[in-house]
Amino acid sequence: MKKVAFALALALLVTGLLLATFQARRAVQPAEILAGLTGIEAAVAQLNAENGAIPALRQARAALEVAVTESNTKGPSQSGSSAQLLKNVAANLAVAESALIQQSARSATVGGDVSGRVKLIKEQVGPPAALDRLAGLTVKDLLIAFAWPLCAMIAILYFLGSAKGGAQLNTFIKQFRSVKLPGLELVVGEELKQTAEEAFRFHREQTKNQFDLWAQRQTIRETVIRLLEVEVDPFLKRTITTLPGYRCTVHVPDLLFADSLYQLIDYVPKSEGPRGRAWSVRYGMMGMQWRLGKSGSSGEIATEADALIREWGMTRTEAGEAGRRKSLVCAVLRNEKGDPVGILYLDAAEANAFGSKEQLAELLRITEEACKKHGLIDALARLQDELRNQAPLIRIYG
Repeated sequence: MKKVAFALALALLVTGLLLATFQARRAVQPAEILAGLTGIEAAVAQLNAENGAIPALRQARAALEVAVTESNTKGPSQSGSSAQLLKNVAANLAVAESALIQQSARSATVGGDVSGRVKLIKEQVGPPAALDRLAGLTVKDLLIAFAWPLCAMIAILYFLGSAKGGAQLNTFIKQFRSVKLPGLELVVGEELKQTAEEAFRFHREQTKNQFDLWAQRQTIRETVIRLLEVEVDPFLKRTITTLPGYRCTVHVPDLLFADSLYQLIDYVPKSEGPRGRAWSVRYGMMGMQWRLGKSGSSGEIATEADALIREWGMTRTEAGEAGRRKSLVCAVLRNEKGDPVGILYLDAAEANAFGSKEQLAELLRITEEACKKHGLIDALARLQDELRNQAPLIRIYG
């Protein structure tokens, strides 16, 4: 999962940088700008070209002046009012010619200024090469284009540089089913959205490995088998006719969840009911004795589901599984300071399998003394000292 998260983050960074570069290059397109500048130059050249209307006006005015002169040579009787009209037209043409010449001069001045500016812009834009397209960008344009890829790079460096970077990156990515960025949208697949159960299973497996390693080093299972064979079985053989088919295990405070008890070893002498399971301290007789802080036993546990649900805080499924065991013994083990460090748990399917109430009380006393005598209590106390500082102790309920 850590490798997948890293690969996704790296792909996100590379894609972001490529898109940012593409957007930055798209901000300045020299080929399009140069084409537009060339069109402006052509238009200015047309403005600067000689205006054909001015020579035509000159020719028309000259012809009228010649006609007026010829009319005057023929005398007033022949010219009349038409000669005066021709003079007026010639005068108007002279005025129009003068105005047109002035306008043409102004256009030439503006055209020359525009041509100079266009030439300067073309020199600044330069050729349309791929690497030259960023030349026209401002610092603001570059910051906008590269802002989120740079943020992604900083985040990735932080995650990879921390001791728990993979887990932190994993947790961050799980928050989102899709990520939408400028020019990019990423949809996170279901394989990257790790469920809470999967995360708990992962941490539970780590906790189980810690407990197993410690229990093997302290030979907890062998110690329990020895104290049963040396202390418990002889007592049961003396007090009851037939040795019951009981099972025994050890429960300790869980390292993963607060207010929970963890099954440290497989049941002995049988192996059914594997180690690694955990229960709330609000569950069953074992939880009740732990909360009370003292040992307890019973030879007549109710087997009806409703009674187990009502009296022992079980679910219906748990009641169905627990209903097969009618005799229970829970010896709460304490260290020298009086703090509980674990429970030695025995049960049997038959009612009163461990004898009468008096015999159960004596069994509890012998069991507690045997745990102290054979070093089980000291071993569980060391467990508390060595592993509790590493415990996350997640509190599910406030």
